[in-house]
Amino acid sequence: MATTPLIITVKIEEVTPIGKYVIDAFERDLATITAKYTKYDAVLLTKLKTDYAVINQLINPQLITGKIAKQTHDIYTALNPLLGLLDIVEGYIRIAKGLSVAPSYFGVSAIRKAKNNGDIEGIADKLKTLLQVMNDNKAALTAEGLTTADITALQNIQDAIVNTKAARALLEREKQSLIDNNHIAINDFWASLQDICDKAKRVFKSTDPIKLPDYTMTSLKQKVRKTLQLNGLKGKVQSKGKPIASALVELLPLGAGRRRTHRTKADGLYHIGGVTAGPYLVAITAKNYQRFTQNISIEHGELLEKDFELVG
Repeated sequence: MATTPLIITVKIEEVTPIGKYVIDAFERDLATITAKYTKYDAVLLTKLKTDYAVINQLINPQLITGKIAKQTHDIYTALNPLLGLLDIVEGYIRIAKGLSVAPSYFGVSAIRKAKNNGDIEGIADKLKTLLQVMNDNKAALTAEGLTTADITALQNIQDAIVNTKAARALLEREKQSLIDNNHIAINDFWASLQDICDKAKRVFKSTDPIKLPDYTMTSLKQKVRKTLQLNGLKGKVQSKGKPIASALVELLPLGAGRRRTHRTKADGLYHIGGVTAGPYLVAITAKNYQRFTQNISIEHGELLEKDFELVG
């Protein structure tokens, strides 16, 4: 556990985007700043770039992030047959005789709602309840056609969610420990950014004030948060050149962020904006077409354009 507190005045995920903005501005204005403050030269710029790379790996470790993305992808994959299984099981529940509880207490609708909301934890909890109630009423349901394979398939989904979530939680803790164990390095990098901003503002305050926002933390924070609104995905869903209307485009986060959805218009176009930069799974479903999935990555400040082709 870290004993040195962080001195940063922004969210931890904003440190590197702000660092990149400051470094880019410093590189652009290097000659002017160095002319007034000789120690703020190309050597310092090189060091700052090196420090940035180190800090970026602490905050956004590619290997751990990739493992987290894989775990999350596995959860989404495990959930693919869920709705179809629920439809079959619900059919048995509705016609079964002598159930110990009313059909609504099995919680099938609640699982569907959790699935549609991207609530993975809710799905796991409600699946556990469904399996327990099904077991209590196994004889009545089996009499109507419920098979061991149906129960096993639901149990496998439940197990996959629980086990994968546990593995992901370990990775999240490992990722957080990199930050917790390196507060001094992050603080030093942040102090360097503030120092450069201070010197740059002194240079440009009277000579070129239009550059001041590039070195003002308040302006830089606003820039980062405004840029978040630009992050997104847009394009067209089509089949053999023909647009597909009312296709459901799901943007499922494999790291940070939240599930986002959009229905295509009559021209097949979709647009999902204001998302957190990072890896995602795109899932597209449309009536009379095969379900489509693809991994993508959205960079900070990027509106990614992707067209998708569905197969009928």
